[in-house]
Amino acid sequence: TALTHLDNIGLIRFDGLAGFVRRAFPKRAGVAYYGTIVGIEFTNEKDNDLDLGKVLLSQIGAQLALICGSRPNSVFMEYVLERWSKNGAVPFSPYPRVTTEPPARPANCSPG
Repeated sequence: TALTHLDNIGLIRFDGLAGFVRRAFPKRAGVAYYGTIVGIEFTNEKDNDLDLGKVLLSQIGAQLALICGSRPNSVFMEYVLERWSKNGAVPFSPYPRVTTEPPARPANCSPG
């Protein structure tokens, strides 16, 4: 597959079975995505695990991403944070983006 090929040439690390997990997070922690720090809060006070998925960039892959013009993908980030939320790691900034309706006008105000 394409992921196996990218792993073989050293651009990624692929674990199609178990995936990657970062262990021993405190209650609140931050993770970076393209220079943006995203805060996450776990249920437990300490020793929390964070599922990182099945693919990680290798050191070479990360360096290549910096020079090839890669850009953040907000849809991907929203997906990751939603997945973490389902597993007990709740983001508290800056994602997920919340859209709100503008405040309603009082009944006695006219537009203008």
